[in-house]
Amino acid sequence: MTRRKQTEAPRGPEAIEDRRVRVASLLALHPGLSIRQIARSFGITKNQAEGDMKAVRPRFRKVLEHRAEDIYVGGAALIDEMQREIALTLGSIPREPKYAGVRLQAIQLLLSIPERRARLGQSLGLVVQAPERIEIVQGIQRDLADALMRMPEGDRVAAEILKSRTR
Repeated sequence: MTRRKQTEAPRGPEAIEDRRVRVASLLALHPGLSIRQIARSFGITKNQAEGDMKAVRPRFRKVLEHRAEDIYVGGAALIDEMQREIALTLGSIPREPKYAGVRLQAIQLLLSIPERRARLGQSLGLVVQAPERIEIVQGIQRDLADALMRMPEGDRVAAEILKSRTR
């Protein structure tokens, strides 16, 4: 394996800033690049590439934070729409015993929506609620839904809860 000789890179604050802009552009196009690959791409040392990456990361965070908020707002709107549609569908399912399983599935789906919203936020780095807590809450919600469906007046109580949550 032959080693390529490092070329003398332009010096000075403007040259460094220019290179960092190019490093940021390259990372935006190829986010998985290693420090070594970046160094090779620009003919700089590994330490220079590492310094450039440290310098551009905070800039990316600011840009991505705003973008993540936009994505979350759009995703949350879709989740809210899904919640409304499921609530409407639940209201149209007959209350006869033979449809109890379908009603239960709709209720469980509705109860899982807050978890979906939290996971969306977590995946974008916006919500810091621990996944274990979400899973515990979701388990409790499922247990409550099961108990609710076994109650003689469970359908009526579920309808009242859903009506208050979809307002």
